[in-house]
Amino acid sequence: MIINLEEILENGLFLTVAENPKTFPLLVEMKENGELNSISPVKTSLKAIRIKDLVEMEGTIETVIGLSCSRCLTDFDFPVKTDFAFTFTKNLPEYADTYGKEGKELTAEEMGLIFFKGEKINIQDAVQEQVILSIPFKALCSETCKGLCFNCGKNLNEQACACDQDKGDIRFSALKTLKT
Repeated sequence: MIINLEEILENGLFLTVAENPKTFPLLVEMKENGELNSISPVKTSLKAIRIKDLVEMEGTIETVIGLSCSRCLTDFDFPVKTDFAFTFTKNLPEYADTYGKEGKELTAEEMGLIFFKGEKINIQDAVQEQVILSIPFKALCSETCKGLCFNCGKNLNEQACACDQDKGDIRFSALKTLKT
């Protein structure tokens, strides 16, 4: 996903690209490690404008990721749609001499800038980062997922089981023997 600076005219550059997920090395690694079941092509729609030495990009990233539910282990599709805003620069802007609250010079990263060299900007890493940040820490097939029975292992979303569900959490069973 390379943006050529020459293509960014005075009124900006509007671009929509669908990339094969195999072009994103961290997503491929996550799939190989079993963290993702699948990933559809990553569609990026953006507008890029040049302001002196800065290139500002904003837009939307869309894809569908296959995940496993943390409660019932069922595979499900998780649609990702996230907005982004990136600012790229070759050099630190003139206001780089400003100081933060502690009196230290702010770095480009602290200002939210991404460095690039040459006349082309590769946005692959920035897009990949946004997709990864959109993946939930605890994936659920639905907010009302009942999970698996802790006794027999049946998926409680599909059918009820005959186990006594009122026993409580077995991890706390030792506390029942304590006297007050």
